Amino acid sequence: MKYDEVKIILDDWDYKDSEEYLEALHNRKIWDNLNHLSDQECRGSVLTFLNLWKCRISYHRSNKLAKSCKRAHVFLSALKHENLLELNLFKKVRVRNERIEVYKVILKIFDILSEVQHVKATAASKIMHLANPNLFVMWDDQIAENYGYSGNSAGYVNFLMRMKVEASKMEKEYSRDKKVKVPLTRLLDIYNWKHKDDWKIENTFEGETV
Repeated sequence: MKYDEVKIILDDWDYKDSEEYLEALHNRKIWDNLNHLSDQECRGSVLTFLNLWKCRISYHRSNKLAKSCKRAHVFLSALKHENLLELNLFKKVRVRNERIEVYKVILKIFDILSEVQHVKATAASKIMHLANPNLFVMWDDQIAENYGYSGNSAGYVNFLMRMKVEASKMEKEYSRDKKVKVPLTRLLDIYNWKHKDDWKIENTFEGETV
């Protein structure tokens, strides 16, 4: 994956899609305070965004999803200073009164969010990304399959490590490009989504896995 290839895709990207994404991303009152998420906020902000992106989750699930977001918040907060480029799966972070490896925290977040009926892997990754756009990359079942990963929490952690490798190839050019207004993690998602129907990647990644 090269930055020039991603930029070509970005220049052609749907403006309405970008506008909806940035509006959701900048709603930090919601994403930074999931521990206080109300049913109404879940319907109006979280589910509205997920369903604009074709997750097809019933608004009747708002109560259960809000509860899961509240449960996930303490684990998301433990990773608030982590970013994809420096991701170390075996670093320990504090969660309440424990020190837990980063990969275990990610597994926990993913499992909590995806346990709600119809939320599953795709929507869970979107919530995680908006909660911490510097760390988490969105995916869906087909993107996971293209990279050769299972669509579960362990597969997502391994996918993140692969995305770390891809991000490191583009970081210098991305940091110099002042025109791009989305996080590097979003650029990776755009590239993956654009190509998901026409290629599969030979999975020769030899980085950290769980």
